[in-house]
Amino acid sequence: MTKRYSAIVDYLPNDPRVNGNVWGGNPVWIEIEFENESTARIHHTFNVRQSYWNSDHWNHIDPWEVELNPHLLGHNITFEGVATDPGSDDLTFTWDFGDMTTEGPNTYYNNGVSPDPYPSPDINPMWATDTCVHSYTTAGTYTITLVIEDDDDGICVASLTILL
Repeated sequence: MTKRYSAIVDYLPNDPRVNGNVWGGNPVWIEIEFENESTARIHHTFNVRQSYWNSDHWNHIDPWEVELNPHLLGHNITFEGVATDPGSDDLTFTWDFGDMTTEGPNTYYNNGVSPDPYPSPDINPMWATDTCVHSYTTAGTYTITLVIEDDDDGICVASLTILL
C-alpha cells in the first residue's frame, strides 16, 4: 500500500472581479502546521480570465491539486502499530523505516512486567500498541515495514510505502 497525502482546492468564484475587472489573479495558500509549531506554506494563484465569464455567472475553474508528502521532509511522522493475541503471549514490534534505520524491538509483556513462561500456564488474551516517531531527511520512496512477533513464533508483517 502506498500512502499519498494531497489536498484539492476548488475555486468557485461568484464574482471574483479584481480591481474592477472580470479577470485577474486570486492567490490561495495551504498551511501545514507541525507539532514543533513550524509551518509549511504552499502558494497557488487561480487565474481568472475573461473567457470564464458568461452573462449569468463565472464558470468552474480547474481545481488545484497539491502533493503534501514532499512537505513532510525533515518533520516527525508518527507511526502506530496495534496487535492482538488470543493466547497469553508477549508481543514484540520491530520497525524498519526503509532508510537504513530501525526502531525496536519493543516488547510488551502479557502481564505488563515480565516474560510469559513457555508453555503459557493460562490463556490471557492481550493487545498492544507501539508508537514511534521518525523523520526523513532525503526525498525518495520509502517502504516502512513493521514486524510483530509473539513468543511462540507467531509473526505478522505489514508494510506501507510513502513518497516524499
